Amino acid sequence: MVNTNDKILFSWVATEYDEHERHPDWFWVVGIITAIGIILSLIFMNFLLAIILALGVSSLFILEKREPDIIEVRVTPRGLIIGSDFYSFDSVKSFWVEEDRHEPYLTIHSSRIIFPHIRIKLSGAEPDEIRRALLLYLPETKPIISFAEQVAEYLGF
Repeated sequence: MVNTNDKILFSWVATEYDEHERHPDWFWVVGIITAIGIILSLIFMNFLLAIILALGVSSLFILEKREPDIIEVRVTPRGLIIGSDFYSFDSVKSFWVEEDRHEPYLTIHSSRIIFPHIRIKLSGAEPDEIRRALLLYLPETKPIISFAEQVAEYLGF
C-alpha cells in the first residue's frame, strides 16, 4: 500500500512506455502472419491456438493505438512509487542509471520472475542526483538483459 505521508526524495513524471510510430504496413504484415497462423491452426484442428492468436493480435492492435499514460515516479526512504505501484527497497534487488542513450533511463531490477527489469525515463530529472539518492538504499549494478527483453526492445515493445 502506498503511504502518501512518506517524505519524497525525488519526483518526476515520465511516459508509461516509449511510443513508437508504426507504419500501416506493420499492421498489415502482423495481420497477415496472424491470419496464416489462424488458418494453419484451423487446418490442424488446433482451435485453442486459433483463438489465442486472434485474441493476441486483437489485443496488440488495440494497445498499439493507445497513447502512453503520464505517470509520476517518486523516490521515498521506503521505496519507489511508480504511478500507483509501490516497490519497497526490500523487493528491489538493484538499480542502474543508463545515460548512454539519447535520453537517460532508470532501470529497476525487481523480484518479479517475468520481465524483472522496470525501465523508467528520467524525463527532466537529474540522473546523478537520483543515483546518489538510490545508492543510500540499493546497489547499482548493470542489468543483464534477457533474450526475451532484447527481442521485445528490438521489435519496439
